[in-house]
Amino acid sequence: MFPCLLVLSMVETIAQRFTLPWEIDAQGINVADKASGTGGDICIRRGGERLLTIEVTERQVDAARVRATFRAKIATAGLRDYVFVVHLERVQEEARQQAEKYFSQGHDVSFADIREWLVNSLVTVGAEGREHFHSRMREHLGGSEIPKALKVAWNDEVEKLTR
Repeated sequence: MFPCLLVLSMVETIAQRFTLPWEIDAQGINVADKASGTGGDICIRRGGERLLTIEVTERQVDAARVRATFRAKIATAGLRDYVFVVHLERVQEEARQQAEKYFSQGHDVSFADIREWLVNSLVTVGAEGREHFHSRMREHLGGSEIPKALKVAWNDEVEKLTR
């Protein structure tokens, strides 16, 4: 749940900071992609056109998962750009090779390291963007479906950074 909220808040921050005409859809936590209609955890659209689909995961990504994602989501929904946001050490080499095969067939399936992406994005959006990111995180964490422990953990992490 926490990684999804971080990535969602950052995507929203990027759109706001650079005045991008994005429509950002996020499925509910623990909601199946098919039920939510997003095709992933986060979908970025512009004028109804799907620009990017993001799957945020903390689990191991192996070739079987990449193939299953391709068959169930990418190929069937015609997704052009699909990114797994993950800790890269959890992506098996066979998964990378499978993604390369799809890329050679014209499908953009890739992996981004969540920590590096977030840090680089925080630098890119500047001070104003960092304030907006923090605001978005607080708003998302204020939801009734968010466990209190997660809210406390976020506050503890922010306090560590600001001491």
